[in-house]
Amino acid sequence: MNNKFGEKLRELRLKAGLSVRELAERANLHYSYISKLENGQLPPPGAKKIADLADALGFDRGKLLGIVTRGDIRGAEPSEATSLSIFEIHYLLSRLTLERIMTKDPVTVNSDTTIGAAAQIMLQKKVAGLPVVDDGRVIGIITESDIFRMVVKIWEKEG
Repeated sequence: MNNKFGEKLRELRLKAGLSVRELAERANLHYSYISKLENGQLPPPGAKKIADLADALGFDRGKLLGIVTRGDIRGAEPSEATSLSIFEIHYLLSRLTLERIMTKDPVTVNSDTTIGAAAQIMLQKKVAGLPVVDDGRVIGIITESDIFRMVVKIWEKEG
């Protein structure tokens, strides 16, 4: 069984300075369950238990860590002039994480920002989308496509 989840859980638990029992108590889970997860004896849990573990480890769920755009993905692709074989490329891409390619601390707007102001920010910053963040929590995203769709609807009503 692939144990990447268990290895990451152990790393995060140790980073938080928690014992297996302390994490289990905080997450309202049995300590042997945590131990078996970390040792790869169980498959990764479902979303509810992952959320409980994230809370127990002190993660601020909903906090924006970064954003992955087409440009980020294109930047991670190998050049067409590469001497790597297709197998080497597939291997490298299979190990690439979003954390490594994402844009950290992206430009954001809040829910009180007007559509016009968001469009101006996108033009000035040369970005195609802006996460919408209120009180430190992601509540949505506005993209060029959203604005374009709105403009087309207005034209249809006028025409």
